[in-house]
Amino acid sequence: MPQRALLTIPLLIILSLAACHKPTHLSNDGYSWEEAPPLVLRTSLNDSLSAKALQQLQLTNTPGVQVKYNNSTYVNYFEYKADRELLLRTIASLPFSRYAMRADTVCYRIPMKDLALIRKGISDTEYEASSFFWDADANTFDIYECYKAPMKHTLLISRNSTTVLHRIEFVG
Repeated sequence: MPQRALLTIPLLIILSLAACHKPTHLSNDGYSWEEAPPLVLRTSLNDSLSAKALQQLQLTNTPGVQVKYNNSTYVNYFEYKADRELLLRTIASLPFSRYAMRADTVCYRIPMKDLALIRKGISDTEYEASSFFWDADANTFDIYECYKAPMKHTLLISRNSTTVLHRIEFVG
């Protein structure tokens, strides 16, 4: 009888572990891992730009929104005030990976249709979290883009003020 009791304990442990295992098809509240919606988090411009760039732009504690996807990509959105020419020079001078396939040395203007193409590719969650960027009146902003691998900066710079809407996408 004591041997049976000794065999029962490991069996109970194995059964309890199996009972605690959540089936993969039920993980993420009914979504498969590939379908899981992105996370929306708070971030700061301090996490995205170098201390030198922030000092040049005279920006401190600029809050933003981060949309993080389950494939390890993410996008950050910010709104702040900055001088147009200083901002464009600062973003253009940001460092980039030495192995980058593409890296811009200047920020270049892009047409509204290019911004619309980017918009088509984002998730509903990302749109909701960053509607201040996507719903901005395109007629009052100039649109610039600058690749600094592994990041892509998309800037909406107001024509009438110092308002900047900044999207920073991790492109790998």
